[in-house]
Amino acid sequence: MKSIAPRGMVPETSRRLTALLAFAAPFLVSLAASANPRPLPFTYQYETLPKGEVEVEQFVDVAPLYAWDSEHHSVLEPAYTLTTEVEYGLTDRLELGLYMVMKNDPAGAGADAPLYFDGLKQRLRYRIGREGQLPVDLALYLEVAELHDEIELEEKIIVQKRFGQLKAIANLWVEQGFERGGEVAFYLKPTVGLVYELNENATIGAEYWMNAEYTLAEPAGEEEEPSAQDEWNHAPHHFIGPAVSLRWEKLWWTTGVYGRLDDFDRVIRPGDKFGRAWVRTAIGLQF
Repeated sequence: MKSIAPRGMVPETSRRLTALLAFAAPFLVSLAASANPRPLPFTYQYETLPKGEVEVEQFVDVAPLYAWDSEHHSVLEPAYTLTTEVEYGLTDRLELGLYMVMKNDPAGAGADAPLYFDGLKQRLRYRIGREGQLPVDLALYLEVAELHDEIELEEKIIVQKRFGQLKAIANLWVEQGFERGGEVAFYLKPTVGLVYELNENATIGAEYWMNAEYTLAEPAGEEEEPSAQDEWNHAPHHFIGPAVSLRWEKLWWTTGVYGRLDDFDRVIRPGDKFGRAWVRTAIGLQF
């Protein structure tokens, strides 16, 4: 004999089920409608925003350094760089990025160095073909920056390969800086990393990056020999560390913590531009 539910039970159960589904809906959305996160803080990935999509990203770099205070004491003074980026998908393969940069300079200005507006950047990122068409996925990156004391050009070749849930990504990254006064510098900044997708909302990874500066042309009338500290600041420095990325539909958050591999026993001095550690965190919101 079929039992009959008491009057009112079905509507009540239906209301509870509807409320539960409404609460769970953001966690069940397909990744096809999600943001395009940076799983590694320094390394650009192959994927680009779809045509017409907009994403705002905020990056914060923190490098613990030492600087002289007003009484000529050596104090810990982190160097900060705040980079705000607006990305727009011009096509499904071509992406435009516009940046605004703020930073302080404890290595040059000492303790309590103020945060100042450093300049603007514009870049294009173009991915070649569709994922898996070539032996490795390739994208090209070109950037122009108008900073407070120099003009910079930046070029990257982005290389990516997927192995199931694991992705290997590398950026072949160079820059040229044309500084006020006539100095021309060349920067070598390659990166490489591994990303493992734990699930739809989280990845873990490991990333290596390097920074080296080479002077191509001296300012007119420059006669002083670079100091030992200047030479050390310009020398290649290598960093490696873990990275974690979380995403919720149109929002993502990525953080990497890095340790310096070279000259680790060297005592950090005021005026050094690289300490023993570096942290980069980024958050992105797609509209």
